[in-house]
Amino acid sequence: MFCKTRTRLFKMSSAPPVKYKGLQNQGATCYLNSVLQVLFMTKEFREKVERATSSTARPPLGYPDKADILAELKSLFDELEHGDGSVSTRGITNRLHIDNVYQQQDAVEWFQKILSELGEGVTKDFQGNMQQLLKCSKKGHDVKEDNKFISVLLPVGTENDRVYDVKECLEDFFKSTMLDEDDWMYCDQCDDKTIKDVSCEIERHPTILALHIKRFYFDYMRHGFVKNCCRISIPSHVTLQKSEYDLYGVINHRGGYQGGHYDAYINPPEDGGWYCFDDGRVQRIADDFMKSSETAYLILYRKSKQPKNKKRKRKRKKAASGQKKKRSRRKHRWGKRH
Repeated sequence: MFCKTRTRLFKMSSAPPVKYKGLQNQGATCYLNSVLQVLFMTKEFREKVERATSSTARPPLGYPDKADILAELKSLFDELEHGDGSVSTRGITNRLHIDNVYQQQDAVEWFQKILSELGEGVTKDFQGNMQQLLKCSKKGHDVKEDNKFISVLLPVGTENDRVYDVKECLEDFFKSTMLDEDDWMYCDQCDDKTIKDVSCEIERHPTILALHIKRFYFDYMRHGFVKNCCRISIPSHVTLQKSEYDLYGVINHRGGYQGGHYDAYINPPEDGGWYCFDDGRVQRIADDFMKSSETAYLILYRKSKQPKNKKRKRKRKKAASGQKKKRSRRKHRWGKRH
């Protein structure tokens, strides 16, 4: 399946010049620019980077003597917040050992890599814990496996004539799956392939929920990887096993498997509007891209904060319920006496 290349999938809304800074493209570093802008606009992460010391971060594997990625991120974030014009990323590409800036790379891989290279104290808002439940068909016992995750790989369909809803894809992901007999998994207790029922549930919900849309897959007919350009609907709000999340960022990929271009749509904290961060160019945009997108690749949600007035209502409701129970008990006791 091949994609139609489009320069814009949305209508730019008329707005005055924006206050946000772009990032310079060194050649083909749009994938990195999109990731850095999303990380910068993740307020929880940015504040931890600004407060952290170099001892909080873990050096990249294999480069223990060169590894202050955290310091470079702090410097980059400072320039994005206080600098003038588009900001250079040469410092961060050097720290990440990206030698060929003219080679297109995968944005999600670098999103995961940057977060994995930093200490857990800095990246804990992205970290969740998922439990995989495996059901043995022979003796009926359960096998549980715990896995940490930074992003959830979300499979979607490949049909062009329909729009896939992210909410439905999430529901399908957490449904119990019956495996075909050829795919049954090995059970240590039974010493045989007897596990045929698999399901997942979140044990610890992350503050930032990153959904990685499975856009690339191996096509056995073409004997190579191709891109899935199906359209998806991106809800502004999702509920994941009783935890509620609000949309704030999308990294897009235009083009095919061999190459293309990345940009990011972001709703900055405490702003209320959406912006397109396309390398050095930043523009205000409308939010109609959420209805149907062929380019969304990484979707980011932030755990919702309960409004104060809602908390007060619950407290008042609880207090009223308590008073009602007291009156009921008093009436019951009075009735017994008479």
